[in-house]
Amino acid sequence: MAIHACRKLLSRRKNPPINDIIEGGIVPCFIELLDNLIDIPLQFEVTWILTKIASGTSVQTQNVIKQFISYGAIPKLVNLLKSSSRTVAEQAAWALRNIAEDACDDVLKHDTLPLLLKLIKLDISVTLMRKLIGNLCNLCRNQNAPFELIKPVLPIFNDLLNYADRYVLEVLIYLKIFQHLSQLVGAGVLPPFCNLLESKDWNVIIVVLDGLTNILHAAEKIEQEERLAIMIEEAGGLDKIEVLQHHSNEQVCQKSKAIIDAFFSQKVCIFCSQIILSK
Repeated sequence: MAIHACRKLLSRRKNPPINDIIEGGIVPCFIELLDNLIDIPLQFEVTWILTKIASGTSVQTQNVIKQFISYGAIPKLVNLLKSSSRTVAEQAAWALRNIAEDACDDVLKHDTLPLLLKLIKLDISVTLMRKLIGNLCNLCRNQNAPFELIKPVLPIFNDLLNYADRYVLEVLIYLKIFQHLSQLVGAGVLPPFCNLLESKDWNVIIVVLDGLTNILHAAEKIEQEERLAIMIEEAGGLDKIEVLQHHSNEQVCQKSKAIIDAFFSQKVCIFCSQIILSK
């Protein structure tokens, strides 16, 4: 009853008593209850409460994150991603998303990604997919994170690129995983990515053009833009971008022209053609 009453209080739209919970010293008690594998409804209630507590102001979140780390909440929540109850697993994923806002590295180091990715299925609802992809974004946003930590994303990346939701596509494109160019190329991401340029939804096309611009700029910083330009051409991307210069949407036209002007100059295109012909 006490747990349910606490959840009810935290459900208030105005001024939920997050501070009272944090300062009352009962957060460790909630964390301990996560180990109760028998009472699934209780697990869900407690996980929901921790999710809510981790969604407060920045000061509140910083205070509670310290308690989460000290009392082992993160590995317990990660373990709940394997719960036989999908509802509990999804709520644990939501809690970890909130924690990752301020403690991304702490969440990642507990092998969270592989378990989270198991929850991502192409036949789940759009609402749930958006929540899980948002979680993925929080975990992969640190551009200095070692690639080994975010490597588990690659096997499902191509499938997710074809998921019929623009929000999911946008989040994927802006993941910091795009900083790891060689690994992405090796995973065969470019061809399906370039194929999205033929989408009938101009919003999707714009997102993909922005994504190509981002990875080309990233390649430019390490002096690999010509190599990447060749790969984009080999994947059929350049032909599609050239066609898009005459698209009915002005934004698509402008972005297509900007990419060609910046990265597919006559010199680069001649170089690309020579490489392709030599093969």
